[in-house]
Amino acid sequence: MQENKDERRLIADCAQMLAGLRYKAKLIHQVFKEGIMRESVIYQEILQEGLQEGWQKGRQEGRQEGQLSIISRLLQRKFGTIDPLLSEKIHHLPNIQLEELADLVFDWKDSNDLENWINKKIS
Repeated sequence: MQENKDERRLIADCAQMLAGLRYKAKLIHQVFKEGIMRESVIYQEILQEGLQEGWQKGRQEGRQEGQLSIISRLLQRKFGTIDPLLSEKIHHLPNIQLEELADLVFDWKDSNDLENWINKKIS
């Protein structure tokens, strides 16, 4: 009996997904019960995948913001005020280059060394 119920649920879920390619959500909700889709294993997997991707993206963005904050402070202490155009270029560097920049900041004599390094990286 449970197998039959599961099979019906699976068929209904597939039908709703296919209907979503052609019809508006309002019509689909009128034809199918709203609760059935949320119980779908596929629906739950899609939802979980979306949550995981959002979490990973947020984590990556947070890490980059933290790196930028620390690098900005290091550069300001080392060289004083950084040219806004140079600062903008720094904010567009990928994480791996931000890490490299952090390692090199104490090797540079002045902000010209920083600017030369950035120009090499973005060209």
